[in-house]
Amino acid sequence: MNTPGPAAQNMAAPALPGRRPQAFAGRLVADGQALDCAVWQARTFAQRARGLLWFAPLAAGEALWIPQCPSIHTVGMAYAIDVLFLDAQSRVLRIAQAVGPLRFRLCRGAVSVIELLAGQAQALGLRPGQHITTRSPPSDSSMA
Repeated sequence: MNTPGPAAQNMAAPALPGRRPQAFAGRLVADGQALDCAVWQARTFAQRARGLLWFAPLAAGEALWIPQCPSIHTVGMAYAIDVLFLDAQSRVLRIAQAVGPLRFRLCRGAVSVIELLAGQAQALGLRPGQHITTRSPPSDSSMA
């Protein structure tokens, strides 16, 4: 279930032209094990405020990490998402599964969130207590 697939072994950013203005951060890693999930990070205030709004829906194997964010809303969204709430040490505090449109979720103690397509948290074997990081792509000119 947590076995890295071909996408996790290829560290190049997936080809999603026009879909994700956020910075490609690499592959999701849970308790040291790389998962088959590409992660983008919302690094600016505008990217954090916008989140997934007005973008094509996430696909299986895609996630958005939003730092400095203890709560989320799905106002304006047309699909459900799973939300991982992380503490300051990047440990999963809570997983809100299949949060539908027009909903609000928060978690006391959370400092960041990771948003995935509904059902992906379970499919990737994610659970509370896990330590989450990313495995960054190599920094070479072919990544540009």
